[in-house]
Amino acid sequence: MKNSKRYFVGIDLPKDVKDELKYIESAMLGAKWTKSDQYHLTIRFIGELDTELIEKLCEQLEKVEAERVPLTVEGVGQFPPKGEPKILWAGVEKDEALLNLKQVIEEQVNSIGFEKDKRNYTPHITLARLRRPRVRDIKEFVNVHSSLELPRYEVDSFHLYSSEMTEEGPVYKVEKSFRLK
Repeated sequence: MKNSKRYFVGIDLPKDVKDELKYIESAMLGAKWTKSDQYHLTIRFIGELDTELIEKLCEQLEKVEAERVPLTVEGVGQFPPKGEPKILWAGVEKDEALLNLKQVIEEQVNSIGFEKDKRNYTPHITLARLRRPRVRDIKEFVNVHSSLELPRYEVDSFHLYSSEMTEEGPVYKVEKSFRLK
């Protein structure tokens, strides 16, 4: 039986990184800022799952063998890159270890019947969701914070998250954690 939760594999951020990202939040019409405790880096979106598939997915994720990942949060931008922006984000450097972790997780997810994720992977942290923002506000935010670079840190685990939509926005919960070497 499926539930209303959606699932994804991701990486949590240290408190100091979350605090720094919250610091760059600004007053902007049409922006719904992500709560800092909800900041994360998505590795692989999964979608709705039934209990049996959650168990199979966790079994496969237990098999992931990958090194710890050094992460650097750098720069900001918007999705889509052209046209009316829907998301403001902070970028994450495309480190080889991160791309390797993504590939290994992708292989495990595919091994239980999920189709390969065909989208280009742009590692990012969603800062705000936008509804009819003023273009000048977005341009100003991106210009002011384009040189953002937070200290590099090492990730020693990744998580299976659930996402449940509430009136205040999505609420993310770590369902299970997995250690890296």
